[in-house]
Amino acid sequence: MKRCKKCKKLTCSCNKSNPKIPTPVFSSPTSSLPKAQLNELKFCIDEANQLLQSLGSESDVNNTRQLQLHFLKLQGVHVKIKINCKFIERTKDEDTIKNRVIETIEEKAGLLSVAGRDFIQLNTKCGPLFILYTRLISLSHINNSQEEEPYDLEMFKNKALVLNFGEFVSKRPELINLFFGIPLYQQLQNYIGDTIQVKTDLLMITGTLLSATENNIYINNQKGNHHVNINDISFLQILNNKWIG
Repeated sequence: MKRCKKCKKLTCSCNKSNPKIPTPVFSSPTSSLPKAQLNELKFCIDEANQLLQSLGSESDVNNTRQLQLHFLKLQGVHVKIKINCKFIERTKDEDTIKNRVIETIEEKAGLLSVAGRDFIQLNTKCGPLFILYTRLISLSHINNSQEEEPYDLEMFKNKALVLNFGEFVSKRPELINLFFGIPLYQQLQNYIGDTIQVKTDLLMITGTLLSATENNIYINNQKGNHHVNINDISFLQILNNKWIG
């Protein structure tokens, strides 16, 4: 066997008598979902993120309703979200106290469980997590997650729904939410008496949820009773040890 004139080796890639055997290369799948479902999922997420950007400049009831409808299609999907949080830094200069707002971003992940009129609920290992749409920056799909079957819209053709709409819908919270949109304070009625943790721009409060109204939630802890304006909430976590994710 003759040596290669270039590298002086008996066998090499440049020796024509030993041609390099081509090896097929395959890209790994980006998701366990079928291509059609994955494309639909990406479309819904892109549409929702565009709506989130529009909420940053002006609050529009129609936008939040459209956002809810997009998020309803993502129920059962593992997602990662970015939350707009703020931190108020107080400094004292001589006799003057100055406040400086510092923008921060919190990242959370979980199973998108509920999409309400003004919030989404993620099921996490620590418990249900609630985030207002006005605090959401972006939402993305976590690869290789298993998607649960979305709510079957064909069931609206059910005879019971057609003939007894009011009674049929009123007994099913998920249908009330689909048709009208449940606000955060109504969803929180399910967690009265549970231990919660609330993050606002100014503080973090942990205690027992006493009640929730359209404007405020009321919490009790060792320091007494507290109320927090719902619009000030960055995120709210249920810390009930009995909850299973």
